[in-house]
Amino acid sequence: MKNKLWMGQEIEGMHKGDLTLFISGDDITYSEITKVLDSHINIVQLYFGAGGCTVVNYDLLRMCLKYHNELRMTIELYPIDLHLFEEFMDKVSFMFTVNIHNLDRLKDRFDMHQLKLQSLEDNSSKVIMIDNLNNFDMVDAELLLQDKTYEGDVVLK
Repeated sequence: MKNKLWMGQEIEGMHKGDLTLFISGDDITYSEITKVLDSHINIVQLYFGAGGCTVVNYDLLRMCLKYHNELRMTIELYPIDLHLFEEFMDKVSFMFTVNIHNLDRLKDRFDMHQLKLQSLEDNSSKVIMIDNLNNFDMVDAELLLQDKTYEGDVVLK
């Protein structure tokens, strides 16, 4: 059975260390989230799409934004799916996930390699962003990641 709802310290990205409620899939209810938030008042982030860009329940996200706007909302998604979240662009943080097979083979020489993100379609403003792989935070997934959760996370559903 896959984990659907769990909490723990954020291990990845700019919100590392924040107590987070991770939401995976579209069958979690608002009452389940409220119950967790009522009993764990130190949670500062709701993380939708957890566990590898899982399906997001848009109605649940809207409810959380309306009634828990004091919390940070993050959505993990593949860059190609950004258009599905137009209405949330100014309300949430996005964690874009790009899967690169055999990335581990480059890790001893990240200083030689770059990642380029671009939007060059005719109907949008043109944006190009590039950074050296050496500038990214490295999370030791081999050591910490256990299936879709990290060591110390508490699975709730």
